[in-house]
Amino acid sequence: MSVKKQVLSKSISSIFLIILSSTVNVFGTVKKISLEEKTKKASLIVIGIVKRSQSQWEGLDGGKRIFTYVYVDVEKYIKGSGEKLIEIKVPGGKVGEITEEVPDTPRFTLGEKVILFLKPKFFRVVGWHQGKYTIKDNKVVGLGIEINEFIRKIKEILKE
Repeated sequence: MSVKKQVLSKSISSIFLIILSSTVNVFGTVKKISLEEKTKKASLIVIGIVKRSQSQWEGLDGGKRIFTYVYVDVEKYIKGSGEKLIEIKVPGGKVGEITEEVPDTPRFTLGEKVILFLKPKFFRVVGWHQGKYTIKDNKVVGLGIEINEFIRKIKEILKE
């Protein structure tokens, strides 16, 4: 087996273990969490624009894995406060010819407007892909509601 295949095999095995040790059910997929849970678990909730991303190899637990750093220009803090530019580290990505995909991680596109539910830990997005919403034409994609209505729901939960 070539060195690249060994590294890739180790990486996939290690990532699988990380996924299983996270918020998963018995089938190995991320448990569905409600808007209330996401809102309460998040230390920050932001609206912003994805400005750039960069994938790189990193050593972890004796192996190497690909991680992607996503940089979001914050337009508004719905919960919490902080910097104008935030960094989110996401497992997986592409470096050279090698792509490492991790199920249930959020995917980011340059220029994409997003709402993010974040926590100050290794994997910052609450509920994995569930803690990222895309905004297009002033609506939350997948929910079909106006952004202001979604923010109102979040603020109501924060008052509880």
